Amino acid sequence: MKCPECKSENRTLLESRLTVRGARRRRFECRVCLHRWTMFNDESKGRAYTHRWETSAAQKAAWRRLKRDDILKIIKSHLPQRMLAEKYGVTRQSISRIQLGIMYKDIYAEINPPRTGPVVYCTGCTNWEDDSCGFGFPEAGGDFATDCCVYSPSALADVVQ
Repeated sequence: MKCPECKSENRTLLESRLTVRGARRRRFECRVCLHRWTMFNDESKGRAYTHRWETSAAQKAAWRRLKRDDILKIIKSHLPQRMLAEKYGVTRQSISRIQLGIMYKDIYAEINPPRTGPVVYCTGCTNWEDDSCGFGFPEAGGDFATDCCVYSPSALADVVQ
């Protein structure tokens, strides 16, 4: 594409945006005469745009910097994040986000599936006495019983008066 003023092909793309109506707006500047102009291209013609999150698992794997096995090792590792970051060549923040399940959510969900089933509360346990856990767990209370390994449901007798 040539400059409309001096007909030079030496130009720079300044900006490229998608407009509200679906057209691509591109701003150019000529490096010779410094003239600026705008072009609009219809995005509906040509190859269809697909979002990265609507692609297959094989395409996602090609985009990822870390391999699936590396991510599994990071999630399961007990090493400090700094050491993991140096080992895999990423930032400590990336390691933190992987371990929290913010990045690579699909792989994280395989190891730590979301909790299903009813939420169980400590007050329904036979070991719950005087607003505290009979085993002395300091974190007891609320829905801790869902994760408790010694939880046993109390037998509720229906009292009819």
